[in-house]
Amino acid sequence: MVKVHDLLGRQGTVVPQRTLHLYADELQVDFGKMRRLFDPETGRQRDCQALILTPVVSGYSFVWLTHRQTIEDVIAGSKRPGPSSAPRPTV
Repeated sequence: MVKVHDLLGRQGTVVPQRTLHLYADELQVDFGKMRRLFDPETGRQRDCQALILTPVVSGYSFVWLTHRQTIEDVIAGSKRPGPSSAPRPTV
C-alpha cells in the first residue's frame, strides 16, 4: 500500500494510507500445470505453468504463463499491466 500511496502522490492524487487499506483486496495466487510448450531459452519442450491471480471480491482471474514456479515469476506475473492499460488487439 505504501507503493500505491507513493505512485498516486506522484500523479497529484492525495489519498490517506488508511483509505487505501480499506479498499485493498485479498488476492488468491496459485500455479497450475499446463501442457508442454516450446521454451525458446532452452530450445526444448517444457512443462508450462499458469500463474493464476484471482481477486476475492471480483472473482475475475488473470493468468500468466511461465516455465518456472519461483518467487521471481510470481512477482513478474503480478506486475503485468491490467486490461485497462493493455493494448487492444485490432480486428
